Amino acid sequence: MQRHVLPPSVRSSAVAAQAVPGAGAPAVAGPSGAVAQGASAAVAPAAPSKPRCTPPAWRYPAMARHLHEEGSALVDVTLGAQGQVRQASLHSSTGYDDLDSTALAAARNISCTGSASTLAGIHVLLPVTFHLH
Repeated sequence: MQRHVLPPSVRSSAVAAQAVPGAGAPAVAGPSGAVAQGASAAVAPAAPSKPRCTPPAWRYPAMARHLHEEGSALVDVTLGAQGQVRQASLHSSTGYDDLDSTALAAARNISCTGSASTLAGIHVLLPVTFHLH
């Protein structure tokens, strides 16, 4: 099983999956003040062609903002042959159900490109960090 760590990016419309053990990713401000930040994770050796994925988009849940909830989630996404998300599951929790649900919903809406032979069944670890300014 191949597993990649996907860092969100604001500098381009697509980001490359990274397969570097212990690699971190830059912090990214979301559309409503949320901040996504890369997390370190051990991963399998890199595939010859890494998928390029759209960054996740989400809105900070209103009640979570009101309650000052913050945390980091790691979402495991399984890709289909066309780069669509076939399955998304929580690898690690923020500690808050509403933030975890938002992270999962955002992960389900990404799409990736690459050769079909490299995308089918690939697992991408998507780090999502919620931080209030």
